Amino acid sequence: MDNRIILIFSIFFLALDLSVSRAQEIKIPFDENGNILTIDDRLERKLNLFPGYTQFKEAHLFQLSDSVFAVEIFCRPREQLIKYRLLYNRQEMQVLRQKVTQKIQLTQKGPALNQEGRTKMIGGIMTLSLAYYGWAFPAALEVDNGKMATALYMLTGGAGFFLPLSLTRDRAVSDAAATLSLYGGTRGIFHGVALANALSSNDNESGILVSGMLFSISETMVGYQIAQKTNMTAGTSEVIGVGGDFGMGIGLATAHLADWFDKNNEQTAAASFLVGSGLGMLGGNWLAGQQLYTRGDAHVLGATGLLGAYLPLAVVDLSNTDNDKLYTSASLLGSLVGLGLGHKLVAKKDFSKAQGNFIRLSEIAGGLLGTGFAYLLSSEGADNSSLYLTSSSIGATAGFWLMYRHYAGEAIVHNNTTTMHFNFDPGSILGIVFGSKWGIDKEQVFPLFSLSYRF
Repeated sequence: MDNRIILIFSIFFLALDLSVSRAQEIKIPFDENGNILTIDDRLERKLNLFPGYTQFKEAHLFQLSDSVFAVEIFCRPREQLIKYRLLYNRQEMQVLRQKVTQKIQLTQKGPALNQEGRTKMIGGIMTLSLAYYGWAFPAALEVDNGKMATALYMLTGGAGFFLPLSLTRDRAVSDAAATLSLYGGTRGIFHGVALANALSSNDNESGILVSGMLFSISETMVGYQIAQKTNMTAGTSEVIGVGGDFGMGIGLATAHLADWFDKNNEQTAAASFLVGSGLGMLGGNWLAGQQLYTRGDAHVLGATGLLGAYLPLAVVDLSNTDNDKLYTSASLLGSLVGLGLGHKLVAKKDFSKAQGNFIRLSEIAGGLLGTGFAYLLSSEGADNSSLYLTSSSIGATAGFWLMYRHYAGEAIVHNNTTTMHFNFDPGSILGIVFGSKWGIDKEQVFPLFSLSYRF
């Protein structure tokens, strides 16, 4: 049985290697501004952009100024390296760029694929393979041989790279598709484990591991398909993820408030977790439909939700209550209020990914500073929970608000409006009447009436 598994994986990797070696994509040699950078001899043979240059080797672009570009062409006729320099203005460079794009599309027999999220997706799936599939697969097969388990781990981890690499070779992979597919891949593990526990009260470890793997793989593919088919934006996929995560927390909080854990009713608790996750993702999709979300906006939304879930804990702790359900209820309601407030805070704003991350990190850093001050003020042998919660809450709130206010002005979306202005200049009458006496040319006189339309 062990030898068969090794043989199957060996054939699988051989087939992948052959398929990948045949996949020679032509990448468009543009930078982030749409300017051509480098064309080597292989690409030149396919595109024939610079005919007439014998023994073409490569061409490089240099930007000499804001409006002047230089393309240096290197040739090697008769074993001598010769350099030619061609100068382009911005309009001519745009024409050259369009020419390159059109020829590449004709060579590929179709439009250039958007694969901006491919690297992210392949790297994420490989990480999932190493972090979960690699050890869950041999554990689910109940492999007792350490050597075989190690071999399966390595083979599974390698397959986590080559399989998505081969499958996405000729497929578009947007950033949103990569984000939503990886969200499904990671959270699908928890969904699969929860479903296995919801359907059966028996602790079948192999079944739970298999369910986690199957759901993870399925949700990876489903997330990719949904985002790609609907032309989803990266911000929308992030908001769906934020909603799904908070939905899982709400599902667990509901199970705690309903005593489904204490009454050994884990199946109902698992079902509550699944329902909460599903409703959370639907809620995130609904929020994203109310206004345009950027990825940075989604980060701000998540930060306010976490802040809303954490702040009530400090307030409840000041009451010295022993009712743990009061903490759960306050955190549950606070998270919903925080998400609603976050939705308002990002309205008519487009935070960049970096700005959203800085806001989140500032919230965390502020909480750490507050905790550090609380530690300095705490007394040994006493209950300092209220001090820690209050100080860290104040620090987290201050950190969030200061960084939010710092970037809020830059993130404001200015709507394009159309305005019409009618102007009357009475001074023009004096210029018309007395212009000849004062030595003023009529062409220098401002018009009596003017109408401007801005759009």
